Amino acid sequence: MKKKVTRVVCIAASGMMALASPVGVLAAYTDPDASLEMEAAHAAISQEVASEGMILLDNSEAALPLKSNQVALYGAGTWNTVRGGTGSGATYLRNGHITVWQGFQNAGYEIVNSAYVERSNAAFQEQAASEDQGALDTGAVILDVPYTDEDKAEIEAIDPSVTAIYTVNRLSGEGADLQLQKGDYYLTDAEYQNLKTLAEHFDHVVVVLNTGAVMDTSFY
Repeated sequence: MKKKVTRVVCIAASGMMALASPVGVLAAYTDPDASLEMEAAHAAISQEVASEGMILLDNSEAALPLKSNQVALYGAGTWNTVRGGTGSGATYLRNGHITVWQGFQNAGYEIVNSAYVERSNAAFQEQAASEDQGALDTGAVILDVPYTDEDKAEIEAIDPSVTAIYTVNRLSGEGADLQLQKGDYYLTDAEYQNLKTLAEHFDHVVVVLNTGAVMDTSFY
């Protein structure tokens, strides 16, 4: 009798588990502001983890910390900053994300090549919208393009003592490892040439690797 009762209880429990809906556990908030406190706490943790996860690979001639509040920003990662990875590594923020460009603005730095950054950002926005790849929402990467004669003339007009910061952006993550090719693990020809142009003019060029994966640094 005892075994029979046990079997009945097990069957009843299995039936309840099969019929019960997990919606109560997984349902989204109906109040758009209900999770604000939780989001703020998670954002603070994310910022701390990101800060601690940054690695200074080399600091030749004490290029860092910056000696003044003037900077020249280059590289597609400046305006097309990657903030996560693919798949489960993707991140979505209620109020959007901060690019490298916006970060320097918010910190009160004078961006001496703001005209170039604004032109490049406008071109990125237009390309991202036309390619219909969700670049503005999902963090898809659009790489740097070769400097034009106008770009090079503007570079030559900047005081060489201003530190140039070149941000290389790469997207990787779940199901999307970096491939052993230019534009992924390696620099593109345009990125390499652009860096060379900057190095020939500025006293100090800081390279930021805005990527969630290891990439080649032999160009250094």
